[in-house]
Amino acid sequence: MSTVEVTDLTGPEIIRYAAGATRNDHGTPALVDRETMYRSEHSPIRARTWWIRLKGVPAYVSVHLVRHKHGVEHFVRTKREDLSGVDPREVSRLSPVSHTMSANDAAIITMSRKRLCWAADQRTVAAWRRVRGEIERHDPDLARWMVPECCYRGGWCPEPRECSVGVDQVVAIYGLPGRGIGPSATKGWRLRLRRAATRLWRRVYQFTEGSK
Repeated sequence: MSTVEVTDLTGPEIIRYAAGATRNDHGTPALVDRETMYRSEHSPIRARTWWIRLKGVPAYVSVHLVRHKHGVEHFVRTKREDLSGVDPREVSRLSPVSHTMSANDAAIITMSRKRLCWAADQRTVAAWRRVRGEIERHDPDLARWMVPECCYRGGWCPEPRECSVGVDQVVAIYGLPGRGIGPSATKGWRLRLRRAATRLWRRVYQFTEGSK
C-alpha cells in the first residue's frame, strides 16, 4: 500500500513577499490573493516550495513523474544492488519505490494537467489524486487549479485520443477553474459558454458595424 506525505516548506506567505519584491524596495509583502496568482500563473508562485513523498508507488509510476522537469526536482530511492541489497533480477516495473519531489506551485499545476488526465495511466492518476488531496488540506485554492488538461483549457481536450469518460464527465468532477465554475455548478456549462461566446460575438459585430 502506497502512502503520500506533503509538506509546505516555505508557506504561502512567500508568494506575497515575492510579489512585493517586484513592486517596492521595502521588503513588504504585496496585497495579492493566492487565487489571483494561481489564475495568472505569474512568477511569485514559483517561490513557494513543497516537499512531496510517495512511498511504495510502482516503479513505472515514478518514471511517469520523472518526465516533468521544470520547477521540480526528483529524488528516487535507488535499486542498485550494491546500495539496496536488492537482486536486480527481482526488480520489475511494478516494484515499489519511494519517490520524493521538491516542487513549486507552478510545477504542481503543470504536472496536474497531465497526471490527472483520464487518458493517463490509472495508477499514476490515483497517485497524483492523493497528492492533490494532501495539498488541498494545506491550500484549497491551489488544489482547485490542480485539474486535468481539458478543465485547464476551459472544456476542450487537446489529446489525440479522448478518454473514454469524456470531457463533460471530467468537468463535472473538477470544474472549470479558469471560468470560475466549480464541480457543483457544471450542469449546462457548454450552453453557458455558447451563450457567452454569442454575446461576445454580438459586441464585436456591433463594434465593427459601428466603425464603418
